[in-house]
Amino acid sequence: MPDSPSGSPHPLADPGRRIKGLTLDMGWTLAYPEPSLWETFAQICTEMGHAVTAEACEASVGELAIAAQRHAVAKLDGRRAFTDSDEEFKQGFRVMAHRVFQEAGIEDDDGSLFRRFFHLFNDFERWSVYPEVVPFLTRARDAGVRLALISNAGTGLTEHLRVLGLDRFLDHITISAAEGIRKPDRRIYERTLEAISVAPQDALHVGDFYLEDVLGPRQVGMAGVLIDRRPHSLFPNYPQQEHHEDPDLRVIRSLDEIAPLI
Repeated sequence: MPDSPSGSPHPLADPGRRIKGLTLDMGWTLAYPEPSLWETFAQICTEMGHAVTAEACEASVGELAIAAQRHAVAKLDGRRAFTDSDEEFKQGFRVMAHRVFQEAGIEDDDGSLFRRFFHLFNDFERWSVYPEVVPFLTRARDAGVRLALISNAGTGLTEHLRVLGLDRFLDHITISAAEGIRKPDRRIYERTLEAISVAPQDALHVGDFYLEDVLGPRQVGMAGVLIDRRPHSLFPNYPQQEHHEDPDLRVIRSLDEIAPLI
């Protein structure tokens, strides 16, 4: 794969390059839940009399998630529409929960266990911002970089950002459920870049999923960087970069690694 659709070097490969715009994913890029998603599943299962570990809960979903992403990567052509809404966003977690509970030998016919999980997952007080995020965003704003969020999330994310104190750094917030489209639909990047008045070749996107946060931006001529937040990543035992062959993929562990670009 080329470094970018425009053929220009990836910003991280050009020590003299400066970006004018930076778009960021939210979950497991800027902030993460504590306890983790898998620890929350394990807690619910154990309370139901089926003691399982967080690692076992992750494993029940991890391989399937990687396989589904590989399939989506193979079919990505820049023309497909990816829809979203609050219900579609919720349904993705409902499918995940069904798999976890099924593997643990637990029936959730009335959906009560899923509702409990989703309530805990959406408890904003249980989320923490990664240590370098606020200093980095402050530096980026002071340098005149336009900052935006592009997140596959429910419309409640607006309040989530306010509670975490991150909204004050952002020039624009793009939430998939509010837009009706989700990453990697090319339109979600195009709309965001238009909103912050930055050309694709002058922008960079950072997120924790290869399809949504690297290949998606490339469709519009925008470079993408994969961030690996282990041990506080969504799938700590299934790193994205280990499941996709891409010699041009750039992986960072902290936003500080892209500080030279601002």
